[in-house]
Amino acid sequence: KLMGGMVQSMIASGGKITGLDWLTTARQGGVAWTGLSNDFLTGILPTVIQELGGMRTGTSLMTSYQTMLGSTTLRKQQLDMMRKLGIIDESKVTTDKGGRVNIGVGAIKGSSEGMSDPYTWTQKILRPALEGAGFKTLQAQREVMAKIFPNRNANRMFDIFLDPQSVAR
Repeated sequence: KLMGGMVQSMIASGGKITGLDWLTTARQGGVAWTGLSNDFLTGILPTVIQELGGMRTGTSLMTSYQTMLGSTTLRKQQLDMMRKLGIIDESKVTTDKGGRVNIGVGAIKGSSEGMSDPYTWTQKILRPALEGAGFKTLQAQREVMAKIFPNRNANRMFDIFLDPQSVAR
């Protein structure tokens, strides 16, 4: 089923997505790739691959996965923005001796879903949190996303998920 969905996306893209794009996405995505849902892989991911290319898409997936999992140290502005949006569980936030902020598994609201289907997480968790905090325009949401996901590749992927024109595609 997965291979069929990948081939269909290559055909539907008119050759813009190739087997090499899928391979580089999987290689760069690493562990993040293995946990993605089939619906995301064959339904949403091809659009991201078309826009970012395989390597950047894989990097985006891994960066967002590491953030959701809590395996990276958060910057202060990331944590502050997550707090403002109400998507962080404070009981799972610690600060080490150097003042770095670390989050535990599950600290970000809906992180399990975010690791398997970042698009659905964006629509169900992130977008409502952004709008609830007063960030109603795409431009305002982009400014917030730059703080939550400072890596340009991950930031671009989530921008695709928030942009109504990209969502329509």
